[in-house]
Amino acid sequence: METLGDFLKQRREAAGLSLEDLAGRTRIRVENLRSLEREDLEALPTDPYVRGFVKLVCRELGLEPSDGLVRYETLRERSGPPDEMTWDEETTEEAPGLLERALGDPENVVRKAAVVGRWGGLAAGVVVVLALGILAFRWIDPFAPRTTKPVAYLAGEAPATPSPELAAIPDPAPPEPEKSEAEPPAAQQPAASPPPRPAPELVGGAAGGSRVVLRLEAARPVRVSVLLDGVGFPRTRSMAAGESATWKADEFFVLDVSDGGAVRVFLGDRELGPAGGDGSSVEDLTVRPR
Repeated sequence: METLGDFLKQRREAAGLSLEDLAGRTRIRVENLRSLEREDLEALPTDPYVRGFVKLVCRELGLEPSDGLVRYETLRERSGPPDEMTWDEETTEEAPGLLERALGDPENVVRKAAVVGRWGGLAAGVVVVLALGILAFRWIDPFAPRTTKPVAYLAGEAPATPSPELAAIPDPAPPEPEKSEAEPPAAQQPAASPPPRPAPELVGGAAGGSRVVLRLEAARPVRVSVLLDGVGFPRTRSMAAGESATWKADEFFVLDVSDGGAVRVFLGDRELGPAGGDGSSVEDLTVRPR
């Protein structure tokens, strides 16, 4: 079985595409495509990104993504470092404990203990000063209100007749009940927003193979954008009158059309009709088999 780099390079050259052409279609940087064909894994980003690169390149060249991923796994197994630590070795390796590190460098332990003791004593002194200040403030409160109301009785014995000073002090007024805010009338409440409109959709016959084939035929000049399986980057192109174009995906397509009536949609051998009305643009139109 040919390697991943030879597999991608030969299929790209057979399609008549340069690295710059393939980068413009897949939105992958030329440096990453060149490193992928050279099988230079150290120059590539992390594994999830490289898997996405392989899938996008295979789909753009009309290849099965699984063929590229099998070769990528073989390349990873062949390029792995021979002395790489496995998960079992990493989890079973014992790290030195706190006591072992202390016994290995006793002078460092003494230095740290001296620093901790000096700063610990200073922190304790600050805490004691703050506590004494809080207690003194509570005992002598300069902001405590001074009352001028005379004492009415002592030792629980009320006087026979109230003194003139007590009679002159008015009784406190009872608190007013809190007013509850009236609920707004029903006419002033905001109306509920209407539910979102569902995305347009065209459904064709059952899929006849492992890939779904979409074909668009233009009756007049129109601009279309096709997104494969809802992931990656959309394929955008301008179609002339009488021109047709074909795309392949695993499950479904999402279309944006500048003039829905200018494009007829075919899914495999089945015609689904126009993408929309004449002169009206279509966005997020899903085309899928049953």
